Amino acid sequence: MAQIEYHAVRSDRDDELSVRPVYYELLTELQKIDVECQRALASLHELPEVNRQIVSLFKLQSRKIDLIARTLALTEDKLDEQRLTEISLSEGGMAFQVGNMQQPGDRLAVKATFLPGYTTMIVHVEIIDVQHEEDGYWVRTAFLDLDEAQRQLIARHILRMQQNERRRYYEDTAEPVITPLDRHHMFRDDDLLG
Repeated sequence: MAQIEYHAVRSDRDDELSVRPVYYELLTELQKIDVECQRALASLHELPEVNRQIVSLFKLQSRKIDLIARTLALTEDKLDEQRLTEISLSEGGMAFQVGNMQQPGDRLAVKATFLPGYTTMIVHVEIIDVQHEEDGYWVRTAFLDLDEAQRQLIARHILRMQQNERRRYYEDTAEPVITPLDRHHMFRDDDLLG
């Protein structure tokens, strides 16, 4: 799910979504810092002897940045449940529903707030395909000129959504199977020592 705002990008007028308010610049920088923290945290796990307190500190900092960014997004951009829409997202583009007819080759400026993480991005896309539906048009688009931080944010959002889907699937359909190895790990070492 996402909240999507868009408009056509024409060379004869300024792109109003590209004129970003100060809070959006802050939000973008917070999201970039969070991506860098995650990358640093991943590299720490590769070290043979890592102090667990350092790893915990990075995780807390990452949560703190997420909380600030989410609060900022909710404070400045009120989510309108009427405007939430299903999307299909990949690192190369996205598909979403629009109300008015678009043509392949048209370019749009899109402001998307991806849920549940409230990651907000302003991106430029080119329409690849348009399909007519009962209540509008489904457009498939390709991202134009994404920077590396934006790619990382999209990849991270996709990964989170896949993890959430897997977790929901296993919670809804799979009966937990406890193996002898699982039984051993159900107890903490302190419990075994008495």
